[in-house]
Amino acid sequence: MKDSLTDRYSIDELVEDYRIALTLERGKIAAGQGDSSLGDLVPGMFNKLGMVDIQAYLSDKCSVLMPPYDSREMQSIIGQLGADSPFQAEIDEQRRAYLAHILGDAADQVALAVQSREAESRRRLAEAVQDHSLHGAGGVVMYLVSGVKP
Repeated sequence: MKDSLTDRYSIDELVEDYRIALTLERGKIAAGQGDSSLGDLVPGMFNKLGMVDIQAYLSDKCSVLMPPYDSREMQSIIGQLGADSPFQAEIDEQRRAYLAHILGDAADQVALAVQSREAESRRRLAEAVQDHSLHGAGGVVMYLVSGVKP
């Protein structure tokens, strides 16, 4: 999703970020840790199972960010996006494991590059929050899918 920060990124940076995200997602699947994009396929899966009255709803909840970031929700979002998470080492290790499922021996080298990009991204984010230039609608794609098993 686009925001005022990603709007400053070059096309090459955006493509690299997407490549990394897709590689991590495929690694997560290969590691048996789930599929973050499965929601798009659930209605068809329900159909293959013989379910009827299948319906899908898209969440309309956005995580709006705009200066001066004074609401509790915006403060929470910035805290989650931001700097030093106490879980960062765990997140880095999990990413390394996902990369290992896809890249094998090259995983450690790529993981270090991913950590470096992530640190730069957090630096840019902190700078944009500090100078009040970060803003965006904060949309994400989340589904609620239902069906009836006859």
